[in-house]
Amino acid sequence: MTVKEVQELIETWTAKNKVRNNELANMALLTEEIGKLSRVMVHRFNDRADEPHFRYEVSDEIGDILWTLVEVANQAGVDLTLSLIHALERKSNETLLLKAKGERVRK
Repeated sequence: MTVKEVQELIETWTAKNKVRNNELANMALLTEEIGKLSRVMVHRFNDRADEPHFRYEVSDEIGDILWTLVEVANQAGVDLTLSLIHALERKSNETLLLKAKGERVRK
């Protein structure tokens, strides 16, 4: 599935199911979902790393974040494919500049 198809799928689903939040509500929801992922990651890679259910929670939370991020992009009229391409170009240019200056590149 392409990123464009994901955007179309979520737009169709939200319209069909009449599930619409305003832009600010979706931003608050996105922040909440990121907080949930943060909590799960701390447990998964820290004190409860051996508990298998955290593995599934990470996947669920990332799915919720992706869903909400796509909704935010759709509301803002952002083509996520182009956004990703531009981000990759910026990151590549930043890396080239750092290498040219002899600075260490973050991994």
